Amino acid sequence: MTFKNWILEFIDVNLPIGDLAKDVNFDNNFPNTSDKEVISEYLQNQGAFKDALETFEHSWKLYSSSR
Repeated sequence: MTFKNWILEFIDVNLPIGDLAKDVNFDNNFPNTSDKEVISEYLQNQGAFKDALETFEHSWKLYSSSR
């Protein structure tokens, strides 16, 4: 399961991970991959705020531990 597919499971969660899931859902260009570097670079290139990058890092740890 890619990170994108995984994060979308949290779309109804009222926490930062849910906010990230909503952002991913609305971004048709979000990478559908399991490559952390590709996603991280994409977020940085899109001008993601520090909080969003921190949420991604935390979410990635959860994602990695669930695989």
